[in-house]
Amino acid sequence: GECGSCYAFAAAAVLESYYKKKRGVLIDLSPQNIVDCSRDYGNKGCDGGTVHGSFEYAKDHGIAQESKYPYVEIEQRCKWKKDIGIVTVNDYVIIPQGDELALKHAVAKLGPIAAAVHRSQPDFKLYKSGIYSSSNCGEPNHAVLIVGYGTDPVA
Repeated sequence: GECGSCYAFAAAAVLESYYKKKRGVLIDLSPQNIVDCSRDYGNKGCDGGTVHGSFEYAKDHGIAQESKYPYVEIEQRCKWKKDIGIVTVNDYVIIPQGDELALKHAVAKLGPIAAAVHRSQPDFKLYKSGIYSSSNCGEPNHAVLIVGYGTDPVA
């Protein structure tokens, strides 16, 4: 089965990036911790969720390391314990949908940003790396990590 946990992976990736930036150490956080434990924050386990809900969960409980709460691709009973929460969120900013300039400024000033995009078919499935561009705009249905912006001289 496919677990709709992109929101948990995007949230974990942002927190890993900021932890590395602040502490100089790269850690691997647990998307499974978010999938299993953040229903009270509006997330729906393997049926989707939001980065916002994931950050709210992390503010209250922290996120465990992947090694202590491994990803299993299904929703399980929450196994979080106070002693495994390692990274918490103090604050975050929500960028208004469609405000590309604010998004550029946030990436330039803050670093990697989680964003919700419309995952159109088939071009998104074919995406491997570099700058993703699509004219097929629609309602956001997939969470991604944005690490930069600009133009691709190869394209």
